Amino acid sequence: MDKGKTWTKEIEEPHSLFRGLVEQSLVGVYLFSEERFLYTNEALAKMTEHTVEEITTLKPLDLIHPQDHALVTEMIRKRMAQEIEGARCTLKGLRKDGDMIHCEVFGKRITYKGQPAILGTVIEITERVTREEQLKKRIREVEQLKRVTKQLIGLRTQKMWMDKALSLIKEVANAQVVVLYKMDSGSLSLAGVYPKGSVGCLKNLLPGECICGYAAKKERPRFSQNIFKDLQCILDPCRKGGIISFAALPLKAHDKPLGLLGIGWRQKRSFDKEDQRFFETLAGEVALGWGNALLYQEINHYAQELEEKVSQRTRDLQEKVKAEKRLNAALINLLMGRGRGVGYSSPIPEQDLWSL
Repeated sequence: MDKGKTWTKEIEEPHSLFRGLVEQSLVGVYLFSEERFLYTNEALAKMTEHTVEEITTLKPLDLIHPQDHALVTEMIRKRMAQEIEGARCTLKGLRKDGDMIHCEVFGKRITYKGQPAILGTVIEITERVTREEQLKKRIREVEQLKRVTKQLIGLRTQKMWMDKALSLIKEVANAQVVVLYKMDSGSLSLAGVYPKGSVGCLKNLLPGECICGYAAKKERPRFSQNIFKDLQCILDPCRKGGIISFAALPLKAHDKPLGLLGIGWRQKRSFDKEDQRFFETLAGEVALGWGNALLYQEINHYAQELEEKVSQRTRDLQEKVKAEKRLNAALINLLMGRGRGVGYSSPIPEQDLWSL
């Protein structure tokens, strides 16, 4: 009889029931009523950066990101109302400092001390979700780069390329402003800004001047997370335009420096290695498209010049042929007149002969 009472007591006391099983577990374990947490293990406390004692003073929604409050509230309601017995889902949680974490949660309705409660487990999957999101992002970026290549590579003139490129780059980079400089006699000549007037009045740059000039001089990309704190950023138009983060990307095609692509955002970007790799690849595709457009334009210009030269040469040859025909006709007439004897007058006037 005493042993039965001891076993019943252990069933009713979760701290006694779970201590040996879950205190060393890597999986978070919880027990809560509608009002508050009744139990949690160290793994869940570590996951949320709270202490066990702190969690037992919290309500379930205190550890849930606001984006998922409605979802969790409905799931708790259904389990408490016995519409469902258990449920598994992924949701966004909150750490003590407010940072978001991704969790896979399982919860089941039980009866604890005569009252409904929910017992469950939590596994943090933030790293897995981050990897999946990064993979999806890389796939999107590859598709975007393919799109840039497809749309820019066949444009035959610089104007056609410029009209399409700036708006496309802005869209692909999810940026607020795109600036394009052309290398001209060793300096950077402003070739275009999109949208127009978005960053005030920019000017031509010398090599080494501001972020763009520095990137062009060094022939390597320059990324600035915050231009307000970047000593190399010395021009006011970008700041006045509300730009915070900026990427300056040298453009080079066919081993020839073409200029520089500048991309600005009004929110801060971290520019991790994957971001930098994407923007460098984007700059390469842009440079290739621009270089081809310039090459097509140059070839077309030479073709027009050649066509004009050929046309002029053809006209000159035609005039020469006509002149030779007139001369031959005059000589024939002259010879025929001499053959008919003295005193025969030439059918060609003398002044016409001298004009041949």
